[in-house]
Amino acid sequence: MIPRFIRHRDKALQPRKNILVYKHTRMYVCGQEVMFQVARKTKEEAKETREAIINAAIDVFYEHGVSKGSLEEIAEAAGVTRGAVYWHFKNKAAIFSAIHDEFHTSVMEGFITQADNSIDPVHDLKEFSGNFLKLLQEDERHKKILSLFSLKCDYSGEMAEFLDEQRLKKMESMKQLEKFFALAQKKGQIEKDRTTELLAVSFFCYMCGISTESLRHPTIVSLTKNGPELIDMFFKKL
Repeated sequence: MIPRFIRHRDKALQPRKNILVYKHTRMYVCGQEVMFQVARKTKEEAKETREAIINAAIDVFYEHGVSKGSLEEIAEAAGVTRGAVYWHFKNKAAIFSAIHDEFHTSVMEGFITQADNSIDPVHDLKEFSGNFLKLLQEDERHKKILSLFSLKCDYSGEMAEFLDEQRLKKMESMKQLEKFFALAQKKGQIEKDRTTELLAVSFFCYMCGISTESLRHPTIVSLTKNGPELIDMFFKKL
């Protein structure tokens, strides 16, 4: 049954002249999609609310873990109602997915451009990797987001569906890495005795290991002390 406060005939949600423009739209209530009338918000307000929810979710998930962090806690941290959270996101998995999309896009934008136009692919890949580790070391939000993916989510229950999405994003990253290594081989910067696919997988796993262990054991894997040298070591053997 649709709660009374979102029924079409509820007077509180009926259009009033010279006040607000209303429209039919969708909303998720307890995971169920329903139709009702709401006030049309400006795009700017909607964007600000969505960003506030995402930022709050990052903090809540980081503090409590993804499985234990609740939508109520996210709403409270964002300073919005639970209904506002459902307005933007179907469930917790959708919020987690939005965090991953934002992070992946911000990381990959410059990476893709470099992969297609690199004059010195080895130098550019080392520089990109160094900047990535530096950001992980210095940017608290960046560190929290990577911790969510690596340490704070067990990918069970409703979060299991996210694994397929994550796999597609990783495959996209691999393809860009292959471009770098193919170009490096073409320019004679590295040997051609290994496939670009193997090189991409190796480097991806290498960087993931450094990132994850620096988050889990920062006193053992110190990015401040060893970050640039760890990257150099990978390429010295190529």
